[in-house]
Amino acid sequence: MEYGGWLDWCLCLGIAIYLCMPPVNSLEKIKRVLQPLSPLRKAFGLFCLISIPYFISVAFGEQAASPMNPQAPIVWFTAAAVNAILFLWLCEELVATRPLSRIIFLVVAGTLIVLALQHQVHWANSMSFDAANKIEIEEARNCKNEVNRLRDQAMTTKLYSMFTAPSAKPPEAAPCPPKIATPKSHKTPQSLPPESESPVQLSAAFYNPQAPSIVVSNPSDHVAENVNYGMVLFRTSDLALFSFSTQTIGYVKPRESTAPYLMPTTPGYSENNARIADGDELTGSVSIDCPKCKIQTYIIHLVWGHNGWFYESPQKAGYVVPKDMSKDGRAKYIQLLTSDIFAKQRTEIVAKQP
Repeated sequence: MEYGGWLDWCLCLGIAIYLCMPPVNSLEKIKRVLQPLSPLRKAFGLFCLISIPYFISVAFGEQAASPMNPQAPIVWFTAAAVNAILFLWLCEELVATRPLSRIIFLVVAGTLIVLALQHQVHWANSMSFDAANKIEIEEARNCKNEVNRLRDQAMTTKLYSMFTAPSAKPPEAAPCPPKIATPKSHKTPQSLPPESESPVQLSAAFYNPQAPSIVVSNPSDHVAENVNYGMVLFRTSDLALFSFSTQTIGYVKPRESTAPYLMPTTPGYSENNARIADGDELTGSVSIDCPKCKIQTYIIHLVWGHNGWFYESPQKAGYVVPKDMSKDGRAKYIQLLTSDIFAKQRTEIVAKQP
């Protein structure tokens, strides 16, 4: 913000000229009254008249520019008050001719100016105090939000460790289910990325809850080859387990995304040969991996054929499954992942890719 420039000077000069322009019928009277004043006194009086509004405008500008610093506006308000007193002293002969009346006029006018100056000083201090309080409140709010974020993060980690367990393959329930393809953990020396390269961290998004599809993105500068994903879901109504066969995507070019891949709708394994029906509520995880990638895990929730949401899991070790595979353990697992703790992290599964 600019203030105190030529525009302010022109404005103040216009105000001074306006104040000095009396009606036509009293112009001669004013000239006769001003005639005893010397030219120097007239010039100095005009200068004071121009300076008063100018100094006041600069003071308000300083206060607006630096609300935390009351010293600058106080100096300018003081300068305006001093000029006002000088102007009244130069013109007091025009107001009264008797010595006592002149003294009373100067005392009253000076007192009013000092009171006005005191008011402006208090105003500048009050504004700076309010600005300081506002900054302190904002900093306290930011600090509180950061504390809440760290607390929620710690609570999330604690809850995950209580009810979930990372797994490189889908859980198996007794009796032993048929063997199905599972995501490879790639922990053999041959599959580890070279020391000079950083592992690729893939990301994914899910679309169309009526026929779920997955889009995998590669934000790195390296090609991600042999990308595959798998999914494990638990049904809320009877806590049944559904394990889907591992699907292969192929490769993903650097800084590109794949086309939508239709996800399997028939599980490779389900307890008691259960089948998924329209409207079933399912919660579980999707694991995405490749030989030179860091495993990426997403929590996914589906109302089969209708809607759903997903979010990135804090755990990056494959599937996120219940630590306790009993009915009670599965119920706590679903309750945790669908709780409001993760509400802000969820992304709705929309019908089409934007």
